[in-house]
Amino acid sequence: MPQYKMKIDLSKCVGCGTCAISCKLGNNTPKRGSGQTFNRADFITETTGSFPNTKWTALPVNCNHCTNPACVAACPVAPVADTTCEPQPGLPSGGRKAMYKLNAANGGIVLHDDSRCIGCRLCQRACPYSTANVGAQRAQFSVISYNPTLSEPYGYLTSSQQAVLDCTASESEVRDAVTMTDIAPAYRNSWTYTPVTGVDVNDLRTPGNVEKCYFCIHRLKDATLGATENAGDRRPYCVMACPAQARELIIDGSAISGAKVLAGKSYTYLRKVVLTTPTTTGKSRPNVFYVGKFSNR
Repeated sequence: MPQYKMKIDLSKCVGCGTCAISCKLGNNTPKRGSGQTFNRADFITETTGSFPNTKWTALPVNCNHCTNPACVAACPVAPVADTTCEPQPGLPSGGRKAMYKLNAANGGIVLHDDSRCIGCRLCQRACPYSTANVGAQRAQFSVISYNPTLSEPYGYLTSSQQAVLDCTASESEVRDAVTMTDIAPAYRNSWTYTPVTGVDVNDLRTPGNVEKCYFCIHRLKDATLGATENAGDRRPYCVMACPAQARELIIDGSAISGAKVLAGKSYTYLRKVVLTTPTTTGKSRPNVFYVGKFSNR
């Protein structure tokens, strides 16, 4: 199996945000806070011009699952031998750190081992599409987010405060109503998946770890969801949910005509998005490609 890629057709995107909502519901990501966005798939927007000549644009974003991921290179955790992963220094046949990339034969997806993560956040700082604090950097999204060591990622779900007094239910009331026994969203879509590495990935985060998009690997490999790798529901949540079919998972390694990629420029790329041709993307070589042009509707 070649490197998984994603094509996003901006001429189809309407900026509705369904991709972000479906990702949050499907992967149970915490809500934004502490300078982190947490959503694994999202969209960023920009408004330019002055009334009445204004323009609003939207750009769907998620982890680019780069061919040469800077996050993996920066991870200081000593790699263990694993032939299902990309080579690491001293392990030319394959090595697995806390942040690691499956080799092309296994889809090339960048994954994370929570049990080996030391919470140093070097991966987050190295990623050209991430920032340690979206508020401080005036960014809208960060590919990699961090769950603080001293706080429970889902702690807000125990709140008894009602959004509207005597009108709406509190977070804890909702959880009680659906008899949740653990600290998790009341809508929790529980999943655990064991990839070829033998290291589980799952739906919930723990303090002191980073998190990111996995291209919904648990869905890609679930034979009950479709007859082929890209049929029916056997796709990432963001692809499956897009009402305009702007997102598409590419699994055959085909070149994407007229494609551009997101170019990271320090932490400010989220303030001013730069799209470049695939040949000018530097060493990371992202595998999320954009075609077409977003237009006001």
